[in-house]
Amino acid sequence: MIHTNEAWKKIAVDPYHRTSFSLLVDGKEVPASRIARAPEITSALYTDRWGVGNVASSCISFTYLPLVMPPKAAKVQMKCAVWPRDGDWVLVDERGETIVTEHGQEIWLMDTQTITIGTWYINTRHTDARGWLTLECYDKMLKLDRYTVKKAAKKYGVKLTYPVEMETILSLSAKVTGLKVPELEDASGLAFTKDDVTELTMREALGYVATANGVNLAANESGTAMRAL
Repeated sequence: MIHTNEAWKKIAVDPYHRTSFSLLVDGKEVPASRIARAPEITSALYTDRWGVGNVASSCISFTYLPLVMPPKAAKVQMKCAVWPRDGDWVLVDERGETIVTEHGQEIWLMDTQTITIGTWYINTRHTDARGWLTLECYDKMLKLDRYTVKKAAKKYGVKLTYPVEMETILSLSAKVTGLKVPELEDASGLAFTKDDVTELTMREALGYVATANGVNLAANESGTAMRAL
């Protein structure tokens, strides 16, 4: 779920509102004329969308003609903006009352409300003979597949004591991804053995934690924290 404020919601429900999307690569907006096709966003590693215990990694792929080649693992973001219909007016609700922003300001014609749809990082790239660059980008959740629990603990200097508790898995997940983890309550006394931490990837172990708490886990749209869904 993407966070939107009340001003956004009121503008978006108006059938005559305007919408625009923008794509940023390494902090620079890509002109629409240089994008070959609409970006495709998918949710990878999502084994059962109707269940719990999924630890999902979002992916965006697109092709564009860059002015400058982006650096390795550059940040990619997609944003969406909405603004009121044509006309010099102040946005009001169905009762005729003025709608204001969270700061108490009226919303006029050209006042836009913008949200971030997602944050990813370049994973693979391919350039064709004409210079068009195709990027496949993932969010930080993909890093959870790089290590087993034991290897992640060794890399980040965490001493494991057995059985390994849920809090240790969450703490390691934060270190591996750089994302703030949600507060979860272990309802089943979940713990991991020596064999578990040797064999399970961080994503698999975190999946057991998510299952024990009846949630799915994914990165938020700003790429700063995991969210429980």
